[in-house]
Amino acid sequence: MAVAQGSTTTSAAITAQQAADMATFESERARLVSHINIEMSQVISNINILNRHLETIITIGQEFDHLSNLWSHFNSKEPIGDDNDDVQDQQ
Repeated sequence: MAVAQGSTTTSAAITAQQAADMATFESERARLVSHINIEMSQVISNINILNRHLETIITIGQEFDHLSNLWSHFNSKEPIGDDNDDVQDQQ
């Protein structure tokens, strides 16, 4: 009987150790999941800020689109070369 009682004590000690290890694992896991959740929230927040800044930049760029077209139209109508210098020399 002494052998049976000794093995029961040993298996109870192993079970207690496994339970302690599982509790430690679960608490560490919960801590890490919480940390990951906080960090992912910060990433999402930063992505939203970046998105707003990009939208602002695109809006500003679109405001210059009309001015760019105007200058492009003006440049295509402007004579190229030294034609203006020849006109001034003749006068």
